[in-house]
Amino acid sequence: MSYKITRKVASRRLKRRCKYCNIGFIKGNVYYLHRYVSGYDGEIDVYEYLECAKCKYKRNDWEKRYERFKGKCKHPKEYTETFYDYIPGEAVMQPEYDVCTLCSTRF
Repeated sequence: MSYKITRKVASRRLKRRCKYCNIGFIKGNVYYLHRYVSGYDGEIDVYEYLECAKCKYKRNDWEKRYERFKGKCKHPKEYTETFYDYIPGEAVMQPEYDVCTLCSTRF
C-alpha cells in the first residue's frame, strides 16, 4: 500500500471540493491531494481526495492542542460519566470508575 500527499496550486477552477469543509478551489488556491494506492491479487485500487490548506493545518495541529488541553482539564461534573460493574457473585451493580468525557481520563 502506498500513501502520498502532494501540495498543489489550482491552475483553474476545480469541480472537486475539500473532503472536510466542502469548499471549492479557484485558480491560485493551495490544496493537498491525498492518494492511496493498494494492490491485491493482481488488482490495483486507488482512492484519492482533496483537502484545503485550512483543514490540513487544523488536522495536523489537533493532536498537539489536545495534549496541551489534557494537562489543563479540570474535569467538570457535567462532563463526567460514571461506569458501573457487577459485584462478583451478586446481581447488583456498583460504581467502578469515573471518566471525563472531554479528556478521556479515568479517576
